[in-house]
Amino acid sequence: MQHVCREVGANDIRVLRGVEDLKAHERGLDNTATALDLALLLDAMPPEGVEVLSRQQLDGGISSGLPRGTRVAHKSGDIAGHHHDAALVFPEGRKPYVLVVMTRGFEEKDEAATLVREVSRTVWRSLDWAR
Repeated sequence: MQHVCREVGANDIRVLRGVEDLKAHERGLDNTATALDLALLLDAMPPEGVEVLSRQQLDGGISSGLPRGTRVAHKSGDIAGHHHDAALVFPEGRKPYVLVVMTRGFEEKDEAATLVREVSRTVWRSLDWAR
């Protein structure tokens, strides 16, 4: 996985353990990522991967800040006070764009999800063509 990340320029992402590998976590082996790295990975995603991410059922983040019916391919994630969403957004008739929002420090997931939704809505509204 690290090799694939490096091939697309995602140089800061670290994949050190599998999900729920508590023994590795206890030894300080935690996966890390940056918003830029996740954006690079999404931008390099093959069509098959985009199709899989388009079927994401959880939509409390980026997709919830967009107009209804906007196609989104995204991956959200939550762990210990962190809430993230990384998305390819496909505005109808326009070039897609990438948006990644990563949060930390929120006690409640709903607070973080609200922030992600508002960032998404703000980005959408800031685009010249969305007005």
